[in-house]
Amino acid sequence: MKHKDVTVLIYLHNNIDTIEACLNSVINMSKQVIKEIIVIDDGSMDSSPELLTSFSRIKIIKHEFLGIAKSINLQLTNIGDNDLVRINANVVIKTENWLEQLQNTAYENEEIGIVGVRLVSADNRIETDGRSFINGLGYAERFVNINEFKLNQGCKQQIIEVDSVSSALSYYKNDVVKRVGNFDENYFPLFTEDDDYCISARNKNFSVAANSFIQAFHFIPSNIQSDFSLTGDNEKIVTALTDSIRFIQEEHFKYWGKKWLWDLKYPDLDLIRKLYGSTKICWNIGEKLKFCSGEEFPSVDLCIVTWNNLSLLKRMMKSLTSTEYPKEKINVYITDNGSNDGTVEYLKDLNKEFIFKVHPEFLPINSGVVYGLNLAIIKGKGELVARLDDDIVLPFNWLKDLVKVMLKRPYCGMICPKVLNDNSFHSIQSADFVAFPSISAHENEVDTGQVDYLSKASNLRGSCNLYRRDVFYNCGLFDIRFSPSQYDDLDHQIAVLARGYEIIYNGYVNVIHKLNSGLDKSDDGLSSFRGNQLKLFGKWGIKIYEILDKSIELSYEGRKIDINKHVSYPLKAGEDINFSLNKDFCISAEGLINFKQKMQNDFNHFIESLLNNAINQFKSNSLIKALSILHITLNFDPSRISTILFLYIVYFRMGDVEMASHFKYLLGILNKKNIAKLNLQNAFYKDNYFNKVISHLNLNSGKSDLEEIMKQLIIEINLI
Repeated sequence: MKHKDVTVLIYLHNNIDTIEACLNSVINMSKQVIKEIIVIDDGSMDSSPELLTSFSRIKIIKHEFLGIAKSINLQLTNIGDNDLVRINANVVIKTENWLEQLQNTAYENEEIGIVGVRLVSADNRIETDGRSFINGLGYAERFVNINEFKLNQGCKQQIIEVDSVSSALSYYKNDVVKRVGNFDENYFPLFTEDDDYCISARNKNFSVAANSFIQAFHFIPSNIQSDFSLTGDNEKIVTALTDSIRFIQEEHFKYWGKKWLWDLKYPDLDLIRKLYGSTKICWNIGEKLKFCSGEEFPSVDLCIVTWNNLSLLKRMMKSLTSTEYPKEKINVYITDNGSNDGTVEYLKDLNKEFIFKVHPEFLPINSGVVYGLNLAIIKGKGELVARLDDDIVLPFNWLKDLVKVMLKRPYCGMICPKVLNDNSFHSIQSADFVAFPSISAHENEVDTGQVDYLSKASNLRGSCNLYRRDVFYNCGLFDIRFSPSQYDDLDHQIAVLARGYEIIYNGYVNVIHKLNSGLDKSDDGLSSFRGNQLKLFGKWGIKIYEILDKSIELSYEGRKIDINKHVSYPLKAGEDINFSLNKDFCISAEGLINFKQKMQNDFNHFIESLLNNAINQFKSNSLIKALSILHITLNFDPSRISTILFLYIVYFRMGDVEMASHFKYLLGILNKKNIAKLNLQNAFYKDNYFNKVISHLNLNSGKSDLEEIMKQLIIEINLI
């Protein structure tokens, strides 16, 4: 394709460690001639602007601190008909021909308006492959950035559509800039303005893509889980840093709600679909999730797993025969997990007299409920899939009544009845379970009709669930990691809600459940139960039910459903609204952004204490602990050469050549001048560079004081 002229806007604010590397990568990693490069110095307090004098091709704009959106907006009127590339000065591009690839992605489809890249943190973990938040989880920390914290090497590279992309390195077609206009300056001083711009573009029916073949290092503080604990003054500094970010984001989320009329933290997907269903804002939760069977009685696959439970299986199958539903629409798939109680013989003979077609699968050993269910599901082809335990009793109307509600709720991905205990008075075993803010389950209450209603739900028992088959295409099968059983149902329900479907509780249908599973109180049984519980919250986070249940409670429709009642939604938003920034917030936010500069001595002391701790661990040959501390150090100050150098040494000592090579690469792009002071610049690009550093530190003799050597090395390179 013919290259389009591009203006590159580089936002600079106190990025002395990376601005040179950033500019070198922008200029040298692209064969395409860049029409214009503008560096916007937004009130830097360090000496970074002085480093720009050696670059002849750039235009420099200096002004007092205005925040990122306003700084960019002041230059948008000057780009003319050029396309726009935004890049932050703490980004160093890794991929050759980055601009050509960005432009090719943008113009391979006329609907694409904005393109982002794979941003990689200093420790070579993915920061983002684009963002996803128009879903059931909203702007949840662990899930908004696609592939966040995964190791870069080996992670699939692809071009995908996303909700938004980070503006740290992003491409905007000129048509988008003209139609959307300025970035919203209410997102002061930074954060969220890029997400808002992407949503504004989607509201104009542009799409947004992320190309993970294009990669760039983003030297921004990040947070990863670690078993290393901070205490005392260090903990206070970390708390101040992380709280500052949360403070700004919380204010931005409030503004987002006023502008777009939905809550980023607790999304109401029905509201979003009502407001923006005709735009590309709903590209992933709209028509593609809508159920349109076209039949009053869609085909259904009944999936059952059994193991040495013949008497209860027979009882369940007998109740199944009373089901009022066209028999030609039902297929039964049963996985036997190696039973030796006569179940195999029973299933082999079942088709001779059973009202519905039965498809048994016989496994030689007990593989667990999860594997057995998945096997049954993939063998069927029905529009709907029912997960049925072998110890339930079904009423005649169970399927027809569940299907009826599902057909009236086009975004319903799963529906579940009320479950009663198998006792003389059929007390409630499970109904409309609410996990947040406190547990409400009506468990073991006498059933007097108190839970006979329809409601949206987040947590329902898996003994009788009716799914749409496309749910398994979009959300995957049950997670085999929850074998043999317990929490596999809840895990999958979270995945269903996260994808954008709703889950419905139908209290007008009663199913009796013997509750055989989960009763094992042996050490093995309890450890499996607790282990799967830990897996659930390890996978989704301890706040998952806060997100899901609060989203339901705060929705316009509310938790309870009246399928015959019209819900009144607000008028469409997304355009300009009357809103002024709180002056106190602006003052506080600006101070927080300059936190590191204003507390430089304390911050340096914090970093140095971590490095000294890492040195002590290294001296005692506790390399794993040293790495843990060093990665924490890197996450808080990702462009500090001393930390990168130390990580390189430790990884080399451990024999991890791949990670050692990564940190060697970072040393090269960030600070070649300082490395030259060790007279190692010539050797830096040769294989024996490692050996020279190791030799310099005398690590092999075991006689040197490593702490003193490291301190001397840091002084020599003039790093801290």
